[in-house]
Amino acid sequence: GMLSPWIAASGNGRQWLDGRNEDARSVEPFTLLDAGLSIQLPGFEYLKGLNLNLRVNNVLDIEYESSGYIEFDDGDPRWFVGAPRNWYAGLSVDL
Repeated sequence: GMLSPWIAASGNGRQWLDGRNEDARSVEPFTLLDAGLSIQLPGFEYLKGLNLNLRVNNVLDIEYESSGYIEFDDGDPRWFVGAPRNWYAGLSVDL
């Protein structure tokens, strides 16, 4: 079948959590690398074709914060940790 690899980079610049624009109250910039592979398989009988998709997100397993906020009670910054390396596979069917 036909093989279609791909690679993509995405990222965010610094995100300020409040109007102070202080580095300690911001989310650090980050860049992520994702990669995938699509394999087109031949069809048979009642199926026109099959497509197997494989994807790996955050290939380099970068540690990053995806967003954050300033806690109301104490005024300190809090951050949400970004997803570590993860993967999935899928199969699509053309009828």
